[in-house]
Amino acid sequence: MTHLAELKARLMANPDFRAEYEKADAEFRRIEDGVRRNGETSKPTK
Repeated sequence: MTHLAELKARLMANPDFRAEYEKADAEFRRIEDGVRRNGETSKPTK
C-alpha cells in the first residue's frame, strides 16, 4: 500500500473523520456533476 493510502486507511478508521470525509466527498461530487453538466450544455457549436 502507498503511504497516502495507509494514511487514509488510518484516518478513515476514526468515525468522526469518516463522517466529515463522506460529507465533503458528497459535496465535491455534486459540484463536479454540476461542472460536467454545465460543460456539456456550453460546448461551442460549429
